[in-house]
Amino acid sequence: MMDLAPGFEISQIPVNTAPALDSFNITPVADDYSSYERSGFLGWLDYNLDPIDLTGPANYSGGKFIDHTLSIGWDVAAVYGLTTAFGLSNWEWGDSGFQVKSEGWFGDDTKYAGVDKLGHAYTAYLLSDYFAQRIAHSSSDPSGANVSGALLSMGVMTYIEIFDGFSGGHGFSPEDFVADASGALFSYVRSAVPGLADKIDYRMEYIPSGEVGFSPATDYAGQKYVLALKLAGFDEFKESPLRFFELQAGYYARGYTDEGREEDEDQKRETFVAVGLNLNEILRETPLDGTIPGKALRNTLHYVQVPYTYVPTGGY
Repeated sequence: MMDLAPGFEISQIPVNTAPALDSFNITPVADDYSSYERSGFLGWLDYNLDPIDLTGPANYSGGKFIDHTLSIGWDVAAVYGLTTAFGLSNWEWGDSGFQVKSEGWFGDDTKYAGVDKLGHAYTAYLLSDYFAQRIAHSSSDPSGANVSGALLSMGVMTYIEIFDGFSGGHGFSPEDFVADASGALFSYVRSAVPGLADKIDYRMEYIPSGEVGFSPATDYAGQKYVLALKLAGFDEFKESPLRFFELQAGYYARGYTDEGREEDEDQKRETFVAVGLNLNEILRETPLDGTIPGKALRNTLHYVQVPYTYVPTGGY
């Protein structure tokens, strides 16, 4: 028996002659059909906030990539438009000829001690997930949406890197490009391997450093990056109180920005491990669970590490 989308049922078609094979008619169930459309914007929002499982074979092709891209054409255009506006106003695009600059990775002699590289991976990962789920909710054939999402993300990140090459203060960084690819690949693997998204999150924590105001994207002195292993994703802990906890590993650096150097701040690069709260599991136990605000918060918590919700080895 074939699997059907929610809201449809199978009924046998009456025929006057005995067919070689049974014939069936697939029709919408009156009570469930177009429930999101009848609910207007809130129904659309509710639908898009429910993640779609993207595991399984993709049967991928160039034609499918084009179809997927066209299904979210306005999203793609908006991302490129906002990126261009931000780059021209903040990254000095176009003020020099093209140049390549090797920036290093996490060394003490690097500009941001590697925090920017984790930021590049995080941005590519975030964009990949966003594009993949938008495709899954918009395309008539969502299989392989995670492949298209990763490719679209790399398109945006490559666009950024190329135009960084025309900025005297940046330049095209091979390390940035590798970090971008790592983030897009992580997004694909996390969505393609069954159960992996239930076990692992990659998040950014941000507390303004006071150096550049509120700027989560560029305030590297206020960022921490966290990889969280969620015990709730393992069968052994799903019914245990341990499901409310997770194991974390993180990295941050302080004193490596231009502002920090000017003020002669102490420089430090810190890795840490921690025991944290799984806020999504706690959310399941509240009245918000299943509501539109609750779903929006649940999606956000996959990517944002809330400060002071974990106990690290080295303190804050």
